[in-house]
Amino acid sequence: MLVSADKMNVFYVAVDNPISVSVAGVPSGQVKVTSTNAVLTKKQGGKYNVVPKEVGNAVITISGGNMKPTK
Repeated sequence: MLVSADKMNVFYVAVDNPISVSVAGVPSGQVKVTSTNAVLTKKQGGKYNVVPKEVGNAVITISGGNMKPTK
């Protein structure tokens, strides 16, 4: 599993923060990405946009296929 920030090393509040998500052996259409304290928008393939709701921790959870949810 790989989650990578495409432009920055941190998420900024009220700014688009693009990320890429991939899970070995799981097609991108079966990967589920959720978050607490942030709004996630799926773009295309394994690309997502993250916009934090407030300053603090945003936890991103990845699941799909036969994989258990991973934070």
